Amino acid sequence: MGTAYIGLGANTGNREANLRMALGGLTRMARVEAVSSLYETDPVGSEEQLAFYNAVCRIQTGLEPESLLRLLKTLEHEIGRRPGAERWGPRPIWTPARRRALGTEADRSRHPTIRRSHPQGR
Repeated sequence: MGTAYIGLGANTGNREANLRMALGGLTRMARVEAVSSLYETDPVGSEEQLAFYNAVCRIQTGLEPESLLRLLKTLEHEIGRRPGAERWGPRPIWTPARRRALGTEADRSRHPTIRRSHPQGR
């Protein structure tokens, strides 16, 4: 089992419900150990959109990084996010940590699909 930190964000539809659906979906293949408070933040990029609700959770999972990325993309699709949407645009769900799901530098070098997806990502 490994620890992963998953960011969650939403700024369309019922933002809080979308975040709860994402957390519920994570329990299919992971144990959610902790969830932060909910924060409202201004959008990055196109500012002519609603503010985001954001949170982060810590999970324990036996999934390899690529499998965890697939799970997160599946959850995004189930909640209504579609490929090809405007970059930095409105979205019903966003899991910014999905590209750095097990985000150490060593993981990123072993798994080229894992990279920072947000300019403020550390």
